[in-house]
Amino acid sequence: MAVQVVEPQWPNYGVVRRLGHFGNFALSEKPFTPWCVNVRPDDPFVHRFRGGSRLGLTDISPADMMAMEADGVLMLEGGDYLLHEGTSEDIPSGQVLTEDGTPIWTEDGEEIVADNVAATESLSASVAESIRAFGVDSITAVASDGTAPTDYTLGCVYRDRLVLGGADHIVYMSRQGDWTDWDYGADVEDAQRAFLFQCSEAAEIGDTVTAIVPHRDMAMFASTKKGLWVMNGDPVDGGSLRWVSRDVGILTNTAWCKAGDTLYFLSHDGLYSVNADGSGLKCLSGDSLPSELVDINTDTVSVFLGHNHDDDGVYIFLVGDDYHWFFDFNFNGFWPFTLPAANDPEAVFTHNGQMVLYDGTSSYWTTGGDDDDGTDIESHVVLGPFRFGSGVEFGILSAIHAAIDTDTGGSVTWNIITGDSAQDVCADAKSAIEAYMDDDTTTASGYVSASGTWSDGRSFFSHPRVRGMWMAVWLYSTDKWAFEAMSLEAANAGGWR
Repeated sequence: MAVQVVEPQWPNYGVVRRLGHFGNFALSEKPFTPWCVNVRPDDPFVHRFRGGSRLGLTDISPADMMAMEADGVLMLEGGDYLLHEGTSEDIPSGQVLTEDGTPIWTEDGEEIVADNVAATESLSASVAESIRAFGVDSITAVASDGTAPTDYTLGCVYRDRLVLGGADHIVYMSRQGDWTDWDYGADVEDAQRAFLFQCSEAAEIGDTVTAIVPHRDMAMFASTKKGLWVMNGDPVDGGSLRWVSRDVGILTNTAWCKAGDTLYFLSHDGLYSVNADGSGLKCLSGDSLPSELVDINTDTVSVFLGHNHDDDGVYIFLVGDDYHWFFDFNFNGFWPFTLPAANDPEAVFTHNGQMVLYDGTSSYWTTGGDDDDGTDIESHVVLGPFRFGSGVEFGILSAIHAAIDTDTGGSVTWNIITGDSAQDVCADAKSAIEAYMDDDTTTASGYVSASGTWSDGRSFFSHPRVRGMWMAVWLYSTDKWAFEAMSLEAANAGGWR
């Protein structure tokens, strides 16, 4: 009886559903998985591309939170931000107050004043990031000249102009250097005057604006759900406004993030990137796009995107849905993950290149922990499916062993799932994982034909003697672990009857 030996690879290309399972064997050039949760292509120990559990969330230290305050990310109770009501010239020397006029204090008992900021640019960038993360609910647009906008739902700071919109197709920009001047009828030779525009061409009425994204003083994007514009430079002083796309736009004002000079955003049909000047629009999802990221209902799901340099990818938080997603830059793969309900973010923003999650009350986290702020990470991955024997013969799995890396005392459980077709095996494996994550271990074990446990290092051979047309290996653990190698031995076991 001929023995087949298969050495599965880690599925570096994440969850893929568009490709046939017949092509997803051990030696596939682009191995993928039919389902996984809380795993990544790089391991959590030394970040080798051998695969393993994802890194968790860790508290941001009080010192780092103090640094965020000192840099101008000024946080009020409830996560709201108060922009000083006055001109931008007032801000660098102004005392920061709550809405009722009470000074905001640091944890050391010091009043927060903008003089503590090392540079005005730092404050301006942080205010812009504050608006991006938390919206404009706490901004009261006042007018020393002209009429201030009303009913706005989003905004930003661009070239020292306060920019507001979201009520309709109009985007409003204050005078440069004076956020209370909304006089659009000022002298046309005044290069700093207030300005407004719409996301449409002449004789058209544009759709409601869903996002406004500034990039330094170089460019600003304005988006509808299915259209994207970019403003290069200042609109009153030689700048330009042009279409980037008439087909895709940014879902909401928090459905984007930046990494260097690249903007990443979620549209109605996938994940996109575009250069900061509006060039190079690119769809990143392709055939690997999960159906969960298509036509998201933003009435019930809050979308936040974040980027952390060390993680080398984009986080897509879907608060209100079953799973969040991570898009890996190295292999362009999508990886679903979950968080404890207490860690689902109310806002996601960046400070000094570090992605920060905020719970809406008092807690801040970033990635890098061994668990999720004290909660074990339950990780799962399906390897396969594999067909042993031939198209008309059963196979029998006679031996399995592996080499894994875990923390001291850690372990990984392996499970064999069998079925008459590749699709059956993949569907059963996903159902088993979901049942297990719902604490329904009885249902989960009903899908399993054999199982065992591996500890750190090279394991002993196990001999499950499992028979089936198709098989998959489901691995799970609540420990920090990495995949090094696996070997399966099987032989023909009789014809299909």
